[in-house]
Amino acid sequence: MRFRLYFEGPLYSDNGGTGSNKLEARVDLFCKFDKQLQKLWETNQYLKTGKTSGPELDGYVETNLPQFQAENTIVDGKTFQPLARKNLHLNCRLSFLVMRQDKTSGFFTKGDIDNKVKFLVDCLRVPSAEQLKKGDWNRLPNPCHVVLEDDNMITQINVESDQLLDNGTANQGLDRSVVIIDVELKPYELHLGNIGFG
Repeated sequence: MRFRLYFEGPLYSDNGGTGSNKLEARVDLFCKFDKQLQKLWETNQYLKTGKTSGPELDGYVETNLPQFQAENTIVDGKTFQPLARKNLHLNCRLSFLVMRQDKTSGFFTKGDIDNKVKFLVDCLRVPSAEQLKKGDWNRLPNPCHVVLEDDNMITQINVESDQLLDNGTANQGLDRSVVIIDVELKPYELHLGNIGFG
């Protein structure tokens, strides 16, 4: 299964800082990705019904996906619905296209690239109880849709940086980023619960 997520706004580094803007941005990202993932669940036949199809399957085949997705993950009283769970035996590949207005490869010079990628990855997975103690998480939807149950399911990360060719609004400045995240989920052990991801 392959899909893309989109983000526009300031991109922070995950370098241990706890500024209010950064904490708000983290919650904002969870909310933005939740809306996009909800749309994926609503429009993808396999995720919506648990049925998959293909020439080799001779029509629609009912899978065990609903059983695997039945239970949400609860952390510190907050409910999360991860798309990729450990019991589905999935690997995840992530590719980031990061566009900024800064012509001097600003993504690389204005902060450590590893920490910026980690900040984004942290917003794609179920957060830890420690993370939920910082910032205002009360505006999270219930449940909140995320890509991953755990970031140790990630087997590959690619990052590409490019210049953003529009000016945005006056108050956005050079800190504005547009990020396209290409997500690919593939089974490493095929069974009836994950056959639609293959």
